[in-house]
Amino acid sequence: MKLANQNTRYSAIVSDRTASSISNIYFSWLSNLNENGKSGYQFLHSVRPSTDLNFKDYFLKNENDNASYTYDSGYLSPLVDTNQLINVLNKLGQEGCRIIQFKQYFTGNHVEILDNKENQPKIVTCINSSKHNGTYTYRYKDYPTESTRLERALALQSMINAQAKDGYRLVSRSLDISATKKNGLLFMKDSEELDVGEFKVFSEEIFSNTPILKYLNKRFNQQGQIGWLYTNAEFVYANNPKSIQADLNDFQIIE
Repeated sequence: MKLANQNTRYSAIVSDRTASSISNIYFSWLSNLNENGKSGYQFLHSVRPSTDLNFKDYFLKNENDNASYTYDSGYLSPLVDTNQLINVLNKLGQEGCRIIQFKQYFTGNHVEILDNKENQPKIVTCINSSKHNGTYTYRYKDYPTESTRLERALALQSMINAQAKDGYRLVSRSLDISATKKNGLLFMKDSEELDVGEFKVFSEEIFSNTPILKYLNKRFNQQGQIGWLYTNAEFVYANNPKSIQADLNDFQIIE
């Protein structure tokens, strides 16, 4: 599948990074993101080859674009609740910073993190593009709990449709708020991109079939022929290429 203009060219780099301590792992990563973002590189993925504090950070750049990127963070107490999360996200979003990750915990004490009062807070990381002049707002919804897979799929379809009407698109279908509150749904609204397109939700039944690749390949091609794109939310499809990143994992390219 090729979504970009055929004349668009990309370059990728890998940046070696060594953290000075465990408590420096996140800050060394964020610093590396901002350093490479100045030159137009967006973060893709990190690899830790061993138990040492050495990392490889991968970045991608659109050579036909002159955008630069900055990265920022928000910190939440270990006992995260959904209101706290949305408040932090909306504060960052009002500054034009869009969430790309919500999975890391900070280990250690650091004066600017929650006034040095909390150990192991959970961290929101976001990206700001020099070419984006709008804001982001967020909504959180609990994942449907209906008893059957089909009922859950129908409930999720209804929920996604309702949010899309308000300009919100799914950006995570498996957001873990805490150890006991998992698989929430996070929706995001971009003030510069109000048409989020449409979404189609399939039952998770296909993932219980064997061999799974046979069924997935068939679905990819069938849906692709009628304009539906596979998203990284697995059983959610979209007809807008900008909506194919429907879960918060690595490879969060924003433009």
